[in-house]
Amino acid sequence: MPPTPEMLAGNEIGDKVGTEDCPISLNPPGVKEYPMKAQWNDITLIGYADHYCPDTLTLHENKTSYTKGRWTQGKVDKHDQLTMYALLLQLQDGVEPEDITMYLNFIETRMVGVKYDVHQPPRWKQFETKRTKQDVTNYQQHILDTIEMMDEYIRLRKQRDLSTPRPPAFKAV
Repeated sequence: MPPTPEMLAGNEIGDKVGTEDCPISLNPPGVKEYPMKAQWNDITLIGYADHYCPDTLTLHENKTSYTKGRWTQGKVDKHDQLTMYALLLQLQDGVEPEDITMYLNFIETRMVGVKYDVHQPPRWKQFETKRTKQDVTNYQQHILDTIEMMDEYIRLRKQRDLSTPRPPAFKAV
């Protein structure tokens, strides 16, 4: 599936965050595209934080949208991607979720011709959020519940495929 104009704009803007070309003059500390990989319950979990600083335990995730109200404090506080990053940092680096300061940087875009771009002057908001051990535990249960539902779907699908007769083959007249 080819990337949408929204995805292309988000990637272009995200690539500029932390550089001289950043449209919102944001230069988060640490490693850009910080890699995270851990094993949990025979499951390999992988993620890449937009920016993470192991020294200050600060994580930045950047989001773009042309929808003005796309991100609110409540949505950020419940965003599972950040909870998964907290889980990965705990498993991979031994960092407790409560010790990580997380920011979601929401950069509003606008349509310019046939592509999306940053408003002039830029419109952006930074939301600070935290995660707890309980949030991470709840997310782990969510992963297990999701796997169980997927397994059940597969089981029912196989059962249906075995019990449903195949339709007759098409015959030309």
